[in-house]
Amino acid sequence: MRHSRKSPKAVAASLLAVVALASCGTFGGDNGSAADGDSAMTPSLAGDQGGFVLTSPSQISPDGQTDAPHVVIYSDPACPACAQMEASFHSDLDQWLTEGAITVEYRSVAFVSDYSHDAANAFACMAEESPENYFSYLGEVTAERVNVDELSEDELTERAGRHGADIGQCITDGSFESFVTDTTETALEDGGIEGTPTVIIDGAEVPSDDFMNLDHHISSAISG
Repeated sequence: MRHSRKSPKAVAASLLAVVALASCGTFGGDNGSAADGDSAMTPSLAGDQGGFVLTSPSQISPDGQTDAPHVVIYSDPACPACAQMEASFHSDLDQWLTEGAITVEYRSVAFVSDYSHDAANAFACMAEESPENYFSYLGEVTAERVNVDELSEDELTERAGRHGADIGQCITDGSFESFVTDTTETALEDGGIEGTPTVIIDGAEVPSDDFMNLDHHISSAISG
């Protein structure tokens, strides 16, 4: 982080406090456009709402919800507020998933720009071809938006390679772009989601102006 005298989490949290009131809404990208990929292609581990349920940092299980609190995260990879949230709390989510204290479901939507489609497609590619690396890849690419504008397809492929995954063809082909569009439309029409990040814990939405305290909300859900 730029402010080296503060801890990375403190800096991210302070920045998040600024952007939380200006979450990313349905402007920019063409949410309803037809994608280049096959409209019938849906990742095998995706849920009905287009999400991927994590029961550990390396395990996606569509039927994996347990008695533990279930955290649903609507996120747009082009959204700066989503980047701040991921930078702040990814390590906490990793720890809770490792402990089995929560399950986490990411629903990646495309509200902001064409890059939203590209990166969300890349996440779906990773979930399909190397699911054990999905969580770490999504976290890295999303959080990187704090410091960079957008990643090219080659850069998305290179980031995947860091995790030992070769998903370049899937990214180039836009194999799951129609899936991303469907997930976005479902979020808008069925979920009433109009901005990102949106986090729902056991059916209760975290207030949009309180994302800097997301860890407290999840801790409270864990403790009951």
